[in-house]
This record gives sequence, C-alpha cells and structure tokens, in this order.
Amino acid sequence: MKAAHWFALIPLVLICSASCADVTLLAPGAPAPVVVTIGEADVVAGPAAELAKYIGAMTGAEPAIVAEADAAADAPRIVLGLAEGMTPESFTLKATGNSVVVTSADGPGLWFGMYTVLEELGCRFYFPGDLGENVPVTDTLTLPEMDRVESPAHTPRDGPCGVAGLHPPQRLVGVRLTARLAEGPLRRLAAQDEDGRREGEHGAQPLRHLPAC
Repeated sequence: MKAAHWFALIPLVLICSASCADVTLLAPGAPAPVVVTIGEADVVAGPAAELAKYIGAMTGAEPAIVAEADAAADAPRIVLGLAEGMTPESFTLKATGNSVVVTSADGPGLWFGMYTVLEELGCRFYFPGDLGENVPVTDTLTLPEMDRVESPAHTPRDGPCGVAGLHPPQRLVGVRLTARLAEGPLRRLAAQDEDGRREGEHGAQPLRHLPAC
C-alpha cells in the first residue's frame, strides 16, 4: 500500500482508539475514586459500603462515599443511584470518561449492578464467604466503555433453591451458581419425572420438580 494510503487511515485509527478507550477510575499513585450515591439513603447505603470495601481491599485505599452535591466535578467516580421507570431488579451500567454509573429502580437491582461493576474490575464471587471470593490486588482500576441494561428473565431472581429469600449479595451468588449447575447436573435431574423416568418418554421436566435446598 502506498504511503499516502497509510496516512489516509490515521484518522480512522484515532477515531477507533478514542471510541474504544478504557475508563480509568484509578491510576498508580492517584487517589481512590469516590462512590457517589443518589436516592434514598437506606437503599443505596448498603451497596455503596460494599463497593467501597472491595475497592479498598483491591487497592489499599477505600473510597469515600459522598452525596452527589459533595463530589468534586473532576473526580473519578462510581455512581450508585435510583431511577424510575425500570423493571424490578434490573439495572443500567454506563462507563464513560472517568465515571461509572449504575442505576436501578430498587435495592436488589442496585446490588446486582454494583457486583457487576466489581466483576468488571476483576473480582470473582463463586459462593458466599471469603473462600468463595477472588479479589485481585492492584494499583489500577480500569474497565471498558459500556452502556448496557440488564433485566432478569423472572422477578424476583429465583431458582430451585429458593434464593429469592436471601440477602442480595448471597442471591447473586445463588442465582449464578444455579445457572452453572443447570448446564450440568441439574439438567440431568430435570430430565427425570417424579417416577424416575428418563427424558425420551415424557421429555425434560421443569426445574420445579427438583427438591428444595
């Protein structure tokens, strides 16, 4: 390709680089991002405290939790806020510039959105308790730009083990564990009816036939 053609591609490369840029919440040596809360204090306080705790465990610097009016305009931030007009337990997650914004119509949705942010930052939650967590240690917090909405197929988020009655963080683990099991042993169990007949005679049985945990 001629040199002139290479130069013609430079603007396209720059546009792609700008549109695909990561959102940096923490750079080495910089102060921790702030956690900004919007909405009823008794609803947003729990997810905000949990988010700050895990970011502190990752970076060694626990973020301050502030109201929207008290946050510096140029400070990197993670916003947790309540918004109307959304289905129960759904959330939006938008990351752009130096901000990550999670909004939901209710507390459970905010919990699920907050934990999704932590997973985007590298945390993993396999089952309740310290042994079921993998929290990386880092001096940098980045995630890709995104703008998405996540809504549950059923509300409340539930499964054969009745996870709807659990506290939201445990429910998050329970729902995802149920989903993983459903791809293996639970799928085989669901193929049996109450008389123990295998799939082929009457087809797969719904998960409601599984024993309660």
